[in-house]
Amino acid sequence: MGAEWKRVKPIIGRFQFVKHHPRELLNRMLHLVKSGLQWRMLPVGFPPWRAAHYHFRKWQRQNLFQKLTGRIRRAARVTEGRRPSPSAAIVSRPVGSNRPPRRSEPRP
Repeated sequence: MGAEWKRVKPIIGRFQFVKHHPRELLNRMLHLVKSGLQWRMLPVGFPPWRAAHYHFRKWQRQNLFQKLTGRIRRAARVTEGRRPSPSAAIVSRPVGSNRPPRRSEPRP
């Protein structure tokens, strides 16, 4: 996560952190998002869940967490030799959606 960290460090550097390094807080947040675990179930070795949750909620309210993950995603794509943003998207329909659309008016 070295290249990714270089991209997000300027944003996180604006905040003051007393007890925990911001990189560790971000790692815990990303681990939670990727694994789908609950805050209290995250592995030992990360900062306490309450500290990470506090910063996550604060950053989320400021739309900062989305900006951070966007920068990390773009940096990962560049590292893989791809364009920073995807050039195409895949749009899929839910299963069974090949039926004609429902009518909005009631049937007689």
